[in-house]
Amino acid sequence: MKVLFVTTSYPAKEDDWKGRFILDMLTALSRINGLSLYYWGPTGPLPDSVINVTRGNEAAWLDNLLASGGIANALRVHPVKSYLTAARLLYYLRCLYRREREIDVVHVNWLQNAIPLYGSKKPALITVLGTDLALLNKPLIRSLMTRMLKKIRHVITPNAEWMLDPLQSTLSPGTQINPIPFGVSEHWFQVKREIKPDLSKKWLVILRITPEKIGQLFEWGRVISETGDQLHLFGPMQEAVKIPSWIHYHGPTYPDELRTDWYTQAAGLITLSQHDEGRPQVILEAMASGLPVITSDIPAHKNVIVQGKTGWIVKDKDDFLSAYKALSDNEINLRMGNEAQSWMRNEIGTWDDCAKKYHLLYQTLQPDFD
Repeated sequence: MKVLFVTTSYPAKEDDWKGRFILDMLTALSRINGLSLYYWGPTGPLPDSVINVTRGNEAAWLDNLLASGGIANALRVHPVKSYLTAARLLYYLRCLYRREREIDVVHVNWLQNAIPLYGSKKPALITVLGTDLALLNKPLIRSLMTRMLKKIRHVITPNAEWMLDPLQSTLSPGTQINPIPFGVSEHWFQVKREIKPDLSKKWLVILRITPEKIGQLFEWGRVISETGDQLHLFGPMQEAVKIPSWIHYHGPTYPDELRTDWYTQAAGLITLSQHDEGRPQVILEAMASGLPVITSDIPAHKNVIVQGKTGWIVKDKDDFLSAYKALSDNEINLRMGNEAQSWMRNEIGTWDDCAKKYHLLYQTLQPDFD
């Protein structure tokens, strides 16, 4: 089976943070027997068996787009100016879908990248993240998506179950939707944590830095410093945010650094984001590593955290203080981390588990599927 894999985000090198989950997804798919994968997207390291069909001018343009923050960020920060960028992206995708005529299934990452499939008659599996839901609130995007989905065999695969209801209420009746959670790489489950009782605890925050992503962190999280513990912030500065001096800011990071240098000694992960999220990959990887998580009260987090068992969902500062105090107890911390790891193994699984589910859906999209 020939699968065209389409993305606008991808790591430029092995230690790049951008689009790392896409590389993990593609690598897992490349391990499935009988699949021939054809890649279209930004420049980056590909699995040996994957064929790159991105033309030189397309790759250069996609690389520049990704370096500027990506299409979703452009539409959010510069909505008027970015329409020209979006139009060019759709043009390149239209050319791609027309020239790759021998493809059996198109695997499209992000809803907007599927719009040019209109009229192509190619069956498509379309992954959906939280940013896609925000774009569907735009009438033009919603109208174009609805028209396209009526014309092709398709299945939409949000990476979290909570997105099922908003997708069904936004898209037309008959739209095929099948949630499939992203997995994590097996090595996250092999992390061995050690909390030393006599040392200050290290709490981690890992995100793209914007006001929405930071949320109430600077206000609620100050207690961490006041009690002698440390808060370490990792991530690229995507929008101008003044970081308080009591926070240890490290700039962008990458998965192997977190796994080997930080998760082994961390007390937990904190995310108080109010941003559109699907199911944040960094939370899944932290939980697989045995880290308890303190999160804000948004749908993406409710879909992952079992309150008081695998982590803590907090609605206000008092909730945050209660969660922080409880997880400062080493016994509670380690027990909750173990529960988080078990939940990840049983409910989410690895990227190989995810890839097998995609493969089954590829087969159902074939015209001769019984």
